[in-house]
Amino acid sequence: MRRFTATTGFKIRAIRMDNGSEFKNNILSSFLLAQGITHETSIPYKHHQNGRVERTNRSIIEIAQTSLLSAGIPKRLWPFAFKHAAFIFNRVIHANSTKTPYEIVRSLKPTLVLLRVFGAKSYIFNPLHRKDLGPRGIVGYHMGVAPDSKGWIFWVPDKGDFFMKSASVKFDEEVSFPSGHVSSIQVSDIFDNSMILELEKQDALVSSLNTVSDSSNITPMTFKDVMISPQKDNWISAIDDELKSMQEEDVFEIINLKDALQNKKASDILSTRWVFTQKKAPLRYKARLVARGFKQTKGVNFEETFAPTPTFNALRLLFSILIANKWVIRTFDVKVAFLHSLIDMPVFVWPPRGMDIPPGKVLKFNKALYGTKQAARCLWRHLTTILIDIGFEPNKEDLSTYTYLSASGTALLCIHVDDGALTASLPQLLERIVAAISSKLKIKWDETMTGLGSRPDITYAVNYLARFSLGTTPAHWEALEHLIAYLRMTKKTGILIRDSGSTLAFECYVDANCGGEGNRSTHGFLLLHNNNPISWQSKQQATIASSACQAEYMAMSFAAREYLIALNIACQKQTRHLIREFNLVNEYIAKGKISISWISTHDQMADILTKPLRPLKVTHFLSLLNSTKLNVPSRGGECYDSTKNQKKFLEHSKT
Repeated sequence: MRRFTATTGFKIRAIRMDNGSEFKNNILSSFLLAQGITHETSIPYKHHQNGRVERTNRSIIEIAQTSLLSAGIPKRLWPFAFKHAAFIFNRVIHANSTKTPYEIVRSLKPTLVLLRVFGAKSYIFNPLHRKDLGPRGIVGYHMGVAPDSKGWIFWVPDKGDFFMKSASVKFDEEVSFPSGHVSSIQVSDIFDNSMILELEKQDALVSSLNTVSDSSNITPMTFKDVMISPQKDNWISAIDDELKSMQEEDVFEIINLKDALQNKKASDILSTRWVFTQKKAPLRYKARLVARGFKQTKGVNFEETFAPTPTFNALRLLFSILIANKWVIRTFDVKVAFLHSLIDMPVFVWPPRGMDIPPGKVLKFNKALYGTKQAARCLWRHLTTILIDIGFEPNKEDLSTYTYLSASGTALLCIHVDDGALTASLPQLLERIVAAISSKLKIKWDETMTGLGSRPDITYAVNYLARFSLGTTPAHWEALEHLIAYLRMTKKTGILIRDSGSTLAFECYVDANCGGEGNRSTHGFLLLHNNNPISWQSKQQATIASSACQAEYMAMSFAAREYLIALNIACQKQTRHLIREFNLVNEYIAKGKISISWISTHDQMADILTKPLRPLKVTHFLSLLNSTKLNVPSRGGECYDSTKNQKKFLEHSKT
């Protein structure tokens, strides 16, 4: 009742109930008296005295009965059907009215973007799936809209009476639960005092799920949704701000449609859509115009699309360098990034909804628009031009990283689309570069660093299991569960990059396990910079080695290449085939680029990448790898439940 008053502004003055014993008790009477609400009861067996409520109850029961019978789900799930029925009842127009109950109470039209067929088969995104292993989705059945949330509740029968909430779902609304014949449901079976208790139990169940936001505050999916949204004015203001920002940046110009069609076909003119988001703390409404770039044609409105991004190895090396040299770092985010850069080919767009443009006009974009295929490449070229003007030089082997060398010091910068990190040998140099970049771009700077997920301890296990993506057996399932259990126990474990005071800039551990499946050896290497792991690999060798010596020799060649890659902030993985000869190691030794020394198995850190080890050895090697429990916030998400999934896993692998 408090929520009703807070939401609608109406104060409840009287409540009329039937003469049921569940409504006649001191607790309810005391509560209503304290709230100043008159408590009325109808005469026993005179249902017409509360006729409107009785008829509403009957309508909701009929909707719930129909939903249950149509879906074919077990009768015990009726509380969800009743909630779904009430959701529908409040959002349809009834006799003697031109508005829905929702609109009458709240003075705004309801949005139906979350309405789905009750009991529909659903494929729910599984956030814990592993690449190439097991299904990416969980099969469930739609149980209705989750209260106070932008998502749905699903029943997952394969896990027993397990319910989960999700917003990342694909519905198959023509398929329901295959339970066969469901016996008819009588009102007396379910509509009694136990209904109240059961609904309270279901409320407790739903409240245990993560709450996102008020259901009346749903982020619109389309411009049409904006026009019926309770926050319509806020979203329209966000659209106006976006268009104004684009006009200030000279992103587009309005031209005649005839001019656009001189060298183009009408089908070459792209359509657009609005993407709406809400930012929290403080609450902000954002609208972004996005082109439907999937309709672009190569050679007509785009050519090149490649934009380099740094590898995780390069980022770990960058952080290790700055820690070892005690450099300062700033991370950054380029605001309205794509709208800064000139587009490489003319792109024409139909006017978006919400923009007041005379008929016969279209937009010609001068800057890269979100959603176009070449947007990321145009931004990278634009940022590269600015950085070169400031004094940076792109690294030829990794075009997403840049180096600044001057008499006043050294700086390194890496870019990942519109995000990046900048580090410099002196704070004064860093601030000077920050000022130079900020004068040319709208930049949001930050002093915090986001940790990189680093788990070399599971590299061998993941690599090994990936070999059995097809033709899996129960043994593979058990191994996968063992790995997941280990991850759950060590979910906050990561590598702490720190200054060890080592005199060796680079150090690499190499090992090979000769033989194995198909007589193919498995090698592993671990490359350290200043005693910090920056690159590692566990790989089954493609060539059959005739001896353990040859297997380790081949492993050293892979490690030597990785070392040179790190030394030069090197080439992308796709171009590493340029150096193939296994006698490469001899050449590097002769030139003095690397030196080799024997190490005992007890201290061979690469051993963890070639074979499964006992817990004591794993713990020993993790300590050598600076692996520790990090003080990082949990990402949340559903817990993994594997008790009843083995059969499905095996069937999926055969498919």
